[in-house]
Amino acid sequence: MKRGLVIFAGIALIAVLINLAVSNTGYADPAAAPAQQSAPSNLATIEVTVNDRGGLSIGGVDLATLGVSPLDPTVMAYVQALKDAHLLVESQEVNVDVQNTPTVKMEWTPENRATAAALAVRYGVQLTDQIQQRLEKWIGSSKIDVTARFSNDASKPADIGLTTPVLVDIAQNGQLTVEHFPLAAAIDPSVVSTIGLGGNQAVLCWSKGRVNASVNGAALPTVTLNPEGVQVLNQALNLNITSIKEPLLAARFGVDLSLPGGSHEADAACVE
Repeated sequence: MKRGLVIFAGIALIAVLINLAVSNTGYADPAAAPAQQSAPSNLATIEVTVNDRGGLSIGGVDLATLGVSPLDPTVMAYVQALKDAHLLVESQEVNVDVQNTPTVKMEWTPENRATAAALAVRYGVQLTDQIQQRLEKWIGSSKIDVTARFSNDASKPADIGLTTPVLVDIAQNGQLTVEHFPLAAAIDPSVVSTIGLGGNQAVLCWSKGRVNASVNGAALPTVTLNPEGVQVLNQALNLNITSIKEPLLAARFGVDLSLPGGSHEADAACVE
């Protein structure tokens, strides 16, 4: 028995000595790698083209079909001179390239973004704590890739994939607010009252023609739009949505709506 204990103690001592020796060499287990930042959950890739007549095409949509006038000739002169530009916003970096040449790089952290916001407030910009919190949420979880170029070609359809629903509030008087920013628009109070009969809070998630919605936390039936059927309705009813149909049916986004007496759903997300 004693002999067995001596042998066991000897083996344990040798193991400890080997471990100490290896820990001082390159054979020791490497230090844990730093945690990687999570991939952005909100993605937007948008192309903008300006033709030689000043017409704008954004994300596959010809704005002339929506009644948007061509750009002013003075602006057109700058566009032609620049030819193309690329903006990439991701997490803690903003990069701008002009004519495929790196031009501006800005590194921003949550701390210096807060400092910039405080400075903006001092100059009269209306940035409430709620707005700053939402801006930080969007910036910290988004990757935005925008390319603008002078071309007579139509822009490519936008690739929009947002898991964070956009906050929309409707006040009792019909005032519309998006992400806590009041808009110069309102809904008739009688319409607000009618909408409120169904509930005071709703989340709608659109995913490539598939609609999931809930009212006051209760799920509604899922609705899926068939692209061919949408085209038939567009032609039959003269809806004039041909230019936006393809980008819309390829997009993923959501809306978190709050009416008087309601509140936004905590951590609401639109996922597949």
